[in-house]
Amino acid sequence: SQLLSPLRLRLLDVLISAHTHSARAEMWRQLAAAEAAQYNVTVGAVAWLRACGIARSADGPASLQAAVDAMVAAVTSSECASPAAAEERVLSDDIPLPVDHVYASASDHSISPLVVLYAPVGSMLFARAHAVLAEHARRGELTYVYRPLSVMAAGAPRQTLQGYGVQLAIKNMEYKAMDDQAIAELGAAEDTDSDAELGADGEEEEELNGFFIQAIGSRRPELVEALATFADVLASAEAEQDSSELKVWAIQDLGLQAAERVLKATEPLKALRDICQNFPFVARSLSKKPAVRELEEEVSYRQQALWGPHYSGAFLNGRQLPVVHENDLVGLLTTIQRELRSVDALTQLGLSSPVISSLVSLPAAPA
Repeated sequence: SQLLSPLRLRLLDVLISAHTHSARAEMWRQLAAAEAAQYNVTVGAVAWLRACGIARSADGPASLQAAVDAMVAAVTSSECASPAAAEERVLSDDIPLPVDHVYASASDHSISPLVVLYAPVGSMLFARAHAVLAEHARRGELTYVYRPLSVMAAGAPRQTLQGYGVQLAIKNMEYKAMDDQAIAELGAAEDTDSDAELGADGEEEEELNGFFIQAIGSRRPELVEALATFADVLASAEAEQDSSELKVWAIQDLGLQAAERVLKATEPLKALRDICQNFPFVARSLSKKPAVRELEEEVSYRQQALWGPHYSGAFLNGRQLPVVHENDLVGLLTTIQRELRSVDALTQLGLSSPVISSLVSLPAAPA
C-alpha cells in the first residue's frame, strides 16, 4: 500500500481483527442514514454534500463535481454562517461535531459556513471533492467537514461482528420411571473395557503421552515388540522435553537465560512469544546455556534502583504498556499507534532502522 507503511499495515490487521473501530464505523453509518433521511437525499447516492439546510447528492464523478461547485457557490455568496451564540450552537446542525474531521483556515472559523461531505473513504469521488473543499477551507471561505460514507454493494451480505451470545438452557425436571437393567449391562461393558487398561499385576496402567501401551498390547499381541519400541521412543522424548526434573541450581538463572535468548533473537517478539507459550519444553535447553553476568548486573541494578524487587512491567520504547496489572487492549493498541507515528515521521527523514530504534528508545526528558 502507498498510504500505509508495512508496520501500519500489520497494525491495521490487528485493529480490524479486534474490531476496535466497529463502534465508530457504526456511528458514522447511523449519522449518515439519519441526515440522509432528514435532508431527503436520493436513495442510492454514492456521495452527497449538505450546507445551509440543503443537500446535493451525486451518483458519479460528473454529478459530484457539479454538486461541489454549486454548494461552494451557494455558501460563499449567501449569508450562510454558523451560529455565533453559544445557546444557538448547542442545537444547530451547522457546527462540527467533536468527532468530525474538520478542515478550516488558521483564523477563527466559528462563523464560516459549514459544508459536510459524505463519501466513501479512499474513493476517487472523495479525492476529487476533498481537493476542492479543502482548498476553499484553507482560504477561509468555508469550514469543511468530512464524514465517511459506507456504501454496501448490491447483493453483498452484511458483515457480522463478534459480540456476546445468550443461550437459554431449560432443564426438564420431570421424573420418569426407567428400567435400570440396560444401564447395568452397559456399566458391565464399560468395566470390561477399563480392565484392558490395567497392567499385568492388576494395577492401573500409567498413561504415556496419551497411550496405554499394555492395554493396546493385550488387544494386539502381535504388536508387542513394536509397541515396546514405540514406548521407549515416547519415554525418551518425554524425558528430553520435561523440565520438572531440573535441579534447583539449573533453574536459578532461567529468567536471565530466557532474556538473553530474546535479546539475541532476530525477531525478539516472536522469540518471547515462543518461550512464554512453550516454556516447559524449552526450559531444559535454556538451562544448558551459561548466564551472561553483565545482563544479570543490569537486571539487578534496575530492580534495586529503578523499579524495586519483584516488579512486573511491559514497556514499548520506554512507555509502560497496560498489559500487566490490567488487560487494556484498546490502551495497548493506542500506545502502539502513538509510537508508530514517531517511527513513520523518522522514516520519512530517510533514517535507517538502527538509528530510528536508538532514537525512539531514548528516555523521556525530565519534567
